[in-house]
Amino acid sequence: RGQPALLGILDEMRREAWADGVIAGQALRTLGLAPEGGVVAAVNMARQTYANPHGIAGRRWVVAEEGKPVPVGSGQHGGWGTDETRPFLMLNDDAGSVGARRTASSLVDIAPTIAAFVGLSMDGFDGAPL
Repeated sequence: RGQPALLGILDEMRREAWADGVIAGQALRTLGLAPEGGVVAAVNMARQTYANPHGIAGRRWVVAEEGKPVPVGSGQHGGWGTDETRPFLMLNDDAGSVGARRTASSLVDIAPTIAAFVGLSMDGFDGAPL
């Protein structure tokens, strides 16, 4: 029911400092999301260039619900920035195979990768095995 109202404010959201990018409709497929599954839009939270208390630059905006505290060190997931598209995954393969994938991936690819690795069905996952 809220889809038309949300689609009506996407351009406004794109102008916000906290939004690095906003996509909707069939463009969601470029991120491996299925728009017919109920997803209406995706927002990539913007990167902040100032350093955190430990001197590390590159914090991201965090989504929070009003009235609920945001725990220190809480993370976000699902964006398409470099923080989210360069996840790492290590598996212990008795066959001794070694490899690295240097192309873009997503956090949603980790669960289907593990499922494929242990021989389970990947039905119902949004991502794809690496």
